[in-house]
Amino acid sequence: MQPDDWASLWIGGMLVEGGQGAHLYDHHPEDFSAMSGQPWLDAAAQVPSPFPHPFVQNPLVAYAIALLTKVMSFEASVTWLLFLSGFCLVVLVASAYNLWFRSTMPWGIAAVAVAAVSTLPTTINSLWLGQTTPLIVAGVAYGIAASRSRPWLAGILLGIVAMVKLTPIALIVVMAFFASRRLTAYWGAGTAVLLGASTWLFVDSHIVSTWLERISEIGSAVLVGPVNQSLASIIASESVGATYLVTVAENYPASAKLLPAILALVMTLIAVAVAWWNRKFRFEILIVSAWGIAIAFSSIVWTHYMLSLVLFATGFIAMSGSRLTRQWPYLGVAGLVVLLSFPVTNPIAATPMTAGFAYSGITAMIGAGVFLVAVGALHAAATNHVNRAEPMVLFDAVSRVVKRGRMRAPDGEQVTKA
Repeated sequence: MQPDDWASLWIGGMLVEGGQGAHLYDHHPEDFSAMSGQPWLDAAAQVPSPFPHPFVQNPLVAYAIALLTKVMSFEASVTWLLFLSGFCLVVLVASAYNLWFRSTMPWGIAAVAVAAVSTLPTTINSLWLGQTTPLIVAGVAYGIAASRSRPWLAGILLGIVAMVKLTPIALIVVMAFFASRRLTAYWGAGTAVLLGASTWLFVDSHIVSTWLERISEIGSAVLVGPVNQSLASIIASESVGATYLVTVAENYPASAKLLPAILALVMTLIAVAVAWWNRKFRFEILIVSAWGIAIAFSSIVWTHYMLSLVLFATGFIAMSGSRLTRQWPYLGVAGLVVLLSFPVTNPIAATPMTAGFAYSGITAMIGAGVFLVAVGALHAAATNHVNRAEPMVLFDAVSRVVKRGRMRAPDGEQVTKA
């Protein structure tokens, strides 16, 4: 292993524990992946990892890891992280199955599926770098799968994940519109608010302000480099010279921000329409699309983010039971496997500098989103006559309006049965 990403979190904890929290967000102004400042260099010298990166997470994360630095070594923490990541792969696969099939995953299928996911280059890349992505994605998968059966636990997990990665906040908002999931949304929002308040109460205000400034800086710039597979990076790379592995570009074409935003809006509207139409998988299509859109059109798309595609692939298979979707979903799964495993595009057989590497992840993410709504629409056309939809505030209101329109004659007279 080369746990560079975990080392960044660990060094952040070391700085807090050593009373150097003011240097937590020290960074190179032009190289996103480079450390900066003597406190970071001194702390990094104590960690057996060749390329630690700057710390960008919520400062509360560093304070939590500071507690770990008191009770274990970095090497021991890496072992625990690897164990938890393996456990979370099981949780991810089982939760994805439970979400779409609404039943417990059989042990035999679970064993094969977990083994298959474990061998994907995106998974190996995540484990090799000591990434927390398996924990994050598993938390999201369990949170949405258990949103009806265990709302308190699902909500707390989503709230915690939202503290580390802000993206899951979108999922909490979506759940608030579903009557049977609303309690999870309340638990999630409450947990997020509690952790946010804790950040202000227990973390030095200067550190919090520095973190917010750092997040604002990242949001206003474009991180250009083949390692970042986002649309913004790909578009900006045409006019911005990538001096470093991940160059922080402050001057970039407007299309680098505008095009992803437009595509995200279009994909959102399509996903909402298909989710409204598909009675059986209304919630699943909407929530998984929301997660995928938030990732695919963000300004940062790392290789390990592709673990989220497990939720999409499971959805393809779940919707393969209708007369219009018997073969197509399996072609979608095969397409994702090819995109993530082809020698030119995977992070094991290739390097970020290999031609074509930067396009693999973003193609898989956007392609999976498009394929999900396409299969969802075909499934709806074939099965809506035998399925009842899960109640959803906005969708039900639209359905009532449409129904009233159909019940009225062209001249405005109410249609009555003979």
